[in-house]
Amino acid sequence: GRSKTRLHGFPGCRIAAMEDQISAALVASMSADENTRVSAEAQLTQGGTQPGFGLALTKVALNQQGAVPGTRQLAAVVLKKYIKEHWQAG
Repeated sequence: GRSKTRLHGFPGCRIAAMEDQISAALVASMSADENTRVSAEAQLTQGGTQPGFGLALTKVALNQQGAVPGTRQLAAVVLKKYIKEHWQAG
């Protein structure tokens, strides 16, 4: 089953729910519609400030079941960017 750990940044939100939100935002960020893409990218940027985002994003990147084509790869690219922006040496 999925983790039932609650996240502080999303009251009542669980990692699994965050994974679903991230997956939806990743799919939307690949949309041909510019407004949809811009909104999804803003969601992902804002999500990056929330506790548990990196873990949930990692789970999306590793999930092999039912993923829209390109979603896992995009999750890995976003995760790489997230790590570069948030990693603290030492």
